[in-house]
Amino acid sequence: MFCANCGNQLNPGARFCGKCGAEQPLSCVQCGSGINPGARFCGKCGAVQPGPGPDPYFGTAAPQQSADPLYRRTSAYTGSRNSGFAEAVKMFFLRWNDCHGRSSRMEFCYVILFRFLVSVPFTLIGKAAESLLPSLIVSLVLLVPSFSLTMRRVHDVSRDGTPVVIFYAGMLVEYLICLISLLSLSGLDPGSSYTELFVGLAASLGGLILMMALGLVLMGLGIYLLTVVFKEGHPRTNRYGSAPQ
Repeated sequence: MFCANCGNQLNPGARFCGKCGAEQPLSCVQCGSGINPGARFCGKCGAVQPGPGPDPYFGTAAPQQSADPLYRRTSAYTGSRNSGFAEAVKMFFLRWNDCHGRSSRMEFCYVILFRFLVSVPFTLIGKAAESLLPSLIVSLVLLVPSFSLTMRRVHDVSRDGTPVVIFYAGMLVEYLICLISLLSLSGLDPGSSYTELFVGLAASLGGLILMMALGLVLMGLGIYLLTVVFKEGHPRTNRYGSAPQ
């Protein structure tokens, strides 16, 4: 087992750290329920608990402990649970490619407000110009930072980030299907042959069916993610790094 304060390796069942002197909490790293000293699994949620043995990613968990296969490292910045609007927006852009650490619920909510405030004027500009280009540009600029923030938010509640990857990948696939369908229709003209008309309409109809099916899947996954990202984060160090202070 390891110290929850400094990460120093401890003997099984130790109540205090021999390096920093901190008292060790006897609670699950995921759900926070009480556990016996040296327990490898939580009796309530079944989560694997930190134990002896080196870890090649962040050094504070047993080798068999589960974590995101692609985003299992920690971040140097842990953030703040009570960050203000300006700080949250600043870290949103500074950590645009940081998928490894944790972000607080307050930081996530401030960024949602920021995105709304930014998208409204660009949407109005697009309506005035009868174009989707302004909104599309804003969405593309904020896509990667939003993905990284969502990954850090689910890490803060000790959840795996795989659903986030699937959700954003599904959104990109849906955009591609929509683009291909629109291009198929735009290539048709009144002088097209029946074969060309049939192929174009079939491609558009197939794209519409795929978009509807994928949309239902993304809707269910999105509802699940909403229930996760608005949960209170884990108050102590978990497998993704230290808790925002």
